[in-house]
This record gives sequence, structure tokens and C-alpha cells, in this order.
Amino acid sequence: MWPIFCVDYRLNRFIDGIYYFIDRRVCRGEVLKIRESYLRGHKIEMHDGEWVFSDTKESTVATWQKRPCGHCGKYNTIEGHDGCLGTLPGVMNACCGHGQENEAYVQFLDGFSIHGKDAVTIMQILKNYSKKSEMRR
Repeated sequence: MWPIFCVDYRLNRFIDGIYYFIDRRVCRGEVLKIRESYLRGHKIEMHDGEWVFSDTKESTVATWQKRPCGHCGKYNTIEGHDGCLGTLPGVMNACCGHGQENEAYVQFLDGFSIHGKDAVTIMQILKNYSKKSEMRR
């Protein structure tokens, strides 16, 4: 009899213009999909082969841009940035993590990126720098 061997991991995927954090469990080579996850701080679930928001049952593909962050409650900026971050100087793209610090990241213009707690620290530094620069104008 073979021992049961399972590994849990998080799979990050960009699907239909949405960045999903999909939880998976692999047991003896079979992938068992977890049917719940989070998107921008909101709990989501798989329903009839489609990801939907758990609270409204609306399609994530159709409605994610209309919802505020599930953590801080702020809407994206006009430019499409996380509302709590705004436009960060020298940054190509960034994500606050929406309440999950380990999901936060900052990617700089040269392609270098920082993730997790260090990314949150860098975001705070850049936000403070931006505020000081605006005050000088």
C-alpha cells in the first residue's frame, strides 16, 4: 500500500485579464482543485465551471473591475491602480496584496520585482515619497 502523499501550493494565473490565486492540492499525481479562493480581497468560488464572488454569485470576469478592494474598501484609480497605492514613482506595476501580505508585489521599470513583506515596505516608502513630492509643487 502506497502512503498518501499530498502537497498544497498556490498557483498564480492570469486568466481573461484577471490575476487569480488558485489553491491546489496534489495527491499521488492527481490535481484536486480547491473550489474556493480569493480575488482582490474577496472570497470567490467555482460554480458551474466559472469563478464567482461568494457573496453575490456574480461572475468574477464580468464584475471584478466594478468592485472595491475587499480589504481596504477603496476602488481602483482612474489609471487602474490599487486605490490604496495610487501611482507609485518608478513602478511598472504593483499589488497591495488585498489583505494578504504574502501576495503583495512591486515590479520596477527595469523588470526587477519584490514580493511579500518587503514589497509592502517599499510601497510605503514610495507612497511617502510621492506625497512629499506633491507637497513641494
